[in-house]
Amino acid sequence: MPEESLLDFQLIEKLKTATAKRGSDFWISLVDHFFTQARALISEISQSHQQGDMEQVNKIAHKLKGSVASIGAFTLAQLCSEIENHSANHYNEAKIDLLVDQLEHCYINTQPQLLKAFKNK
Repeated sequence: MPEESLLDFQLIEKLKTATAKRGSDFWISLVDHFFTQARALISEISQSHQQGDMEQVNKIAHKLKGSVASIGAFTLAQLCSEIENHSANHYNEAKIDLLVDQLEHCYINTQPQLLKAFKNK
């Protein structure tokens, strides 16, 4: 996945500007906390999917989508939206498997890029 497609740099710059007085340590701490929470939600999505609980998959994907979108993790938000749509309509299980796998990989790739984006002035 190309780095530029993972993040919404315009949103990140707006967030950094709005909180400039707090410094980059504020954002690094927030991003670290965010990724801890996101990892837990991704695990819940995966477990709920394995249990066939599409309603729960849908709810958690919706919750995660809002969180990742608000911090500028554009591609994670898109994947959450796709998972949300597919789980709501009980689409092909294999497609949801693929999307959950992509979400997990995207999470791993997004974390260092988001930290880097918030560290840069």
